Amino acid sequence: MIDWVLLGFLLIIIFASGIILVTGTKDENLNNDRTLDKGILAAVVLTLFTAVYLGNATVSYHRLQTFERENSKKIQEFDSMKEEFSLQISALKDEVESLKLKSAFADATLSQFGNPGATAICADGTYSFSQNRRGTCSYHGGVRSWLR
Repeated sequence: MIDWVLLGFLLIIIFASGIILVTGTKDENLNNDRTLDKGILAAVVLTLFTAVYLGNATVSYHRLQTFERENSKKIQEFDSMKEEFSLQISALKDEVESLKLKSAFADATLSQFGNPGATAICADGTYSFSQNRRGTCSYHGGVRSWLR
């Protein structure tokens, strides 16, 4: 929040400084009304610009705090989701490796003990007895592995 007392005190100091800067400190300058009017006008303008600047700075500061507060929650949510997804990805990678090993074992087993005379295992799991590699398993998703 804005400390209004401090802001008011600061504006009074700026206002007084503006008068002193423009009019000077000599007593004879204070008697000249025109110089005093210029000093007051300069002080008012300086004070207004300072107030606007401080007001904008305060609003920007509060917006920044709100932005950081909202985004810190989102960052925490993101980090927890990232950790959860990382664990899921790790589990999926383990499962893929397990399936690759099972598939390799199944292919090796089928090549040794599978259907006698088969030359290939198709992608859908059927056997092919094709004597030519060209076109083998073309209606079964392609060749998963060659047995010979």
